Amino acid sequence: MVANFALRKDFFDRKLSATVSVRDLFQTAKRAMTSSGIGFYSFDKFHREAPVFMLNLSYKINNYKQKRNAEDGGGGEPEMDDSF
Repeated sequence: MVANFALRKDFFDRKLSATVSVRDLFQTAKRAMTSSGIGFYSFDKFHREAPVFMLNLSYKINNYKQKRNAEDGGGGEPEMDDSF
């Protein structure tokens, strides 16, 4: 079992998002495997360099929203607003 953790915070009216995450928090991602057959033997051992810390930043440049048609109560096909 591997434990991961992430925390997200929004800034500037939800235009900027910062996410801090940690992978394999308790260093438990380990695996060993043995395969053998006629004429071969294979041993594979995996141990991750952990924990892994990451910081992700994202910024919304354009929060595009489509206009709804008032005739059908907002459902159905939205109309595109081409006015500038």
